[in-house]
Amino acid sequence: MIKTKKVFLFNPPVGKYSRSGRCQMDTDTMTVQPARIPIELCYIAAIFMKQGYEAKIVDYPLEKKGWDVYTDDIKKYRPDCIIFSVTTFTIDKDIRAIDILKKIKPEAQVIVTGEHLSNQDIITLRKYKNIDIAARNEVEEIMDEIAAGKELKDIKGITYRDGKRVIRNSDAPPVRDLDALPFPARNLLNKFCYLRPDTKEPITLIMTGRGCPYQCIFCTAPKISNSCIRQRDPIKVVDEIEECVNKEHIRAFFFFADTFTFKEKWVIELCQEIVRRGLRIEWGCNSRVDTFSEERAKWMKKAGCYVIGFGIESGNQKTLDKTRKGTKVEDAVKAIKICKKHKIKSYMLFMIGFPWETKKMIEETLNFAVKLDGDFLDINIPYPFYDTELFTIMKKEGIFTEMDLAGHDATRPLAKTKDLSTNDLIKLRKKGILMFYVRPRYILRTIVSVKSPKVFLNYLRSGLKLLAQQIKTKKIE
Repeated sequence: MIKTKKVFLFNPPVGKYSRSGRCQMDTDTMTVQPARIPIELCYIAAIFMKQGYEAKIVDYPLEKKGWDVYTDDIKKYRPDCIIFSVTTFTIDKDIRAIDILKKIKPEAQVIVTGEHLSNQDIITLRKYKNIDIAARNEVEEIMDEIAAGKELKDIKGITYRDGKRVIRNSDAPPVRDLDALPFPARNLLNKFCYLRPDTKEPITLIMTGRGCPYQCIFCTAPKISNSCIRQRDPIKVVDEIEECVNKEHIRAFFFFADTFTFKEKWVIELCQEIVRRGLRIEWGCNSRVDTFSEERAKWMKKAGCYVIGFGIESGNQKTLDKTRKGTKVEDAVKAIKICKKHKIKSYMLFMIGFPWETKKMIEETLNFAVKLDGDFLDINIPYPFYDTELFTIMKKEGIFTEMDLAGHDATRPLAKTKDLSTNDLIKLRKKGILMFYVRPRYILRTIVSVKSPKVFLNYLRSGLKLLAQQIKTKKIE
C-alpha cells in the first residue's frame, strides 16, 4: 500500500501577523482590520492536494494555540513536509517551528515563503541550516512543481540547499493565468477565527487580481506581484464567491488585490455578475483614491460593497510626491465624497514619519484626516522593507542597520526623522488616532448609523479596545 504524503501548513504561534503578499503587518495594532485568512497557504494546500497529498492547515495565533499544541500536532500528524511564511518582523521567532520539527521528524522537508525571501533568501538559508527550500515571490506554480516531484535544480523561483551549498535558481515568472489556479482550500480553516469587526460573522478573502504598475517607495507589491496587472475572469471570481456561500455559508468577503479598482470596466462586470446571480453578500476592498469614480461606486454598492480601504498616505503634497504615490491631495477629498454619496464606508490609511517630514508636515496630515471625516482611520509609521527605495533612503540616512529589522514592526517602529525621534512619531500616531475617533460628532454619527444592538455592542467593544491600546502605547527604550 502506497503511503499518502502529508503536508502541514501553518502560521507560527508568534502573534497575529498578516503574512500573505505585500500586506504584512501586526493585525492587532490596526484599529479596525479584521483577521485575514492565510490565503497563500490555502492556495498551496489546494495545489498539494491536487497532486495527491493529504493537507492540514493550522493558524496558531488565531486559534489561540501555542508552541505546546504545535509540538503535539507535529508528533501526531508527522508531516512529510511543512510550509509556512516568514516575515522580517518575526523570522527569528518563526524558526522555532523548524527546530521542533527536526527533533521529531528529521527527514521532513521544510519550505518557507514570504516577502522577506525576495532578496534575503541566500542569507536566510545560510543562517538557518534546517530550511530546505525558500520559494520566492508568487509561489503557486513553484509549489505545483515541488509537489509533483520535479528536480529542484529545474524549478525556477526557489533557493535550496544541496549538501553544504545554497543554490539560487533564476526567478520564476509571475503567474499569468490566475484562473488556472485551484480555488483555495479554505475549508481546512476554522472559519470562526476570521470575523467581521462589526457583525462578528465569518469573513473570507477572495483573490481577484495581482500586480501594481505604481512605484510607491515604501511598497513591495511590484517586486512580489510584478508591475503588470492580472485580473481574474469576473465569472470565475463569482463562481468562487458562490462556492463560499453554498458550501461554507460565508456571506462576507474582502476582495484581495493590489489594485482592485484599477480597471473600471472589469469592476463593473464583476459587480454586474454578482447582481445577476442574486448573491446577497457584503464585501470590502482596497482602492487608490485616483482609481475610484461615481460609476464604479454605483455598481459596487449595488453588488454589496460596504467598505473601501484607501491608501491615502498623506495630507501633504510634498510627501505624496516624494513617495511617488502618484496622487493629489484633492483625489482623496473626491474619493471620500463619493463614498459618502453612495453610502459606502471609507477606511482611510495614512503614514507618518518619512525621513524628510517635519512635525508641521505630519500635523498637516493628521488635520487632513480629521477634515476628510471618513468612517475609519489607521495611521502607520513607515517600515523599511527590503527591496524598496525607502529601505535605501532610511539606511543611507543612518536611521537603522539591517541588524535592527527583525523584531520591529508597527508596535515597535524604528523610523525617525531629522527633527523627530521614534518616540515622537509614536506620540503623533497616538494623537492622530485619538483626534479622529474621540470626537463627539464622530461618536454620535457612528451610534446613529448602527442598526442593531449586536452591532452597537461590537462597535462599543472595538472603541474601548482602541482606547485601551492607545493608553497602553509605550515609548521605545
